[in-house]
Amino acid sequence: MSAAAPPGRTEGLAGSAPGVWGIGTVTLGGCLLLALALRLHRLAAPSPWVDEIASWTFARLAWSDLLGPVAHVETNPPGYYALLKLVIGAAGPGEAVMRLPSAIAGALAVVPVALVGRRTGGPLAGLFAGGLVAVSAMQIHHSQEARGYALLFLALATALWLAGPMLDRAAGMRRWCWRRAVAARGGASSLCSVARASRSCSAISGGCAWPWGWWPIPHPRSHGSSDRTSPVPPG
Repeated sequence: MSAAAPPGRTEGLAGSAPGVWGIGTVTLGGCLLLALALRLHRLAAPSPWVDEIASWTFARLAWSDLLGPVAHVETNPPGYYALLKLVIGAAGPGEAVMRLPSAIAGALAVVPVALVGRRTGGPLAGLFAGGLVAVSAMQIHHSQEARGYALLFLALATALWLAGPMLDRAAGMRRWCWRRAVAARGGASSLCSVARASRSCSAISGGCAWPWGWWPIPHPRSHGSSDRTSPVPPG
């Protein structure tokens, strides 16, 4: 007969955990849809400003110019302008079309941020972090611009999430090295203690360790004649 599980143990593993993960997945999906809706709302309403006009100008250049001389002059990398050029070529010009890549990237950033929060603080922390990104006014503002800020944030959050396992392995390696260093130091201390004990025993038994070698301590009888005997009290 198998041993009964402790009270609440089976429920915590088989019941509560799947329920928590299921609710977390649904909630994360809701945060993602909320983020996308907030970023698509009135996407074409604001008039383009100077930087967005610059994005439009670069996206209309020929590929040879965009990836050639302009890439060496423009301070921003040409990757975003190349993506914008492809989107405009497929869907046509317009404010909403120009801002659509940023809106999608800003909404997708909820997922890696939530995963990083879950890795570092648990499921509730992950949902809280993803919800903050979804409703953040600053994130919504950058996600409604024809600039590369939202894509850069998505790339940064994804890189941070992907680097999590490597950081965990690095932390484990540091802990292993620390344990090995402590063990080596303890072994060296033990060897030094044994050496000191051996030296003390040898000195007591009739010798003394000098820096240049071993020097025996002379016996008291070696200073007198060999036939000298200790006095015997009269009987």
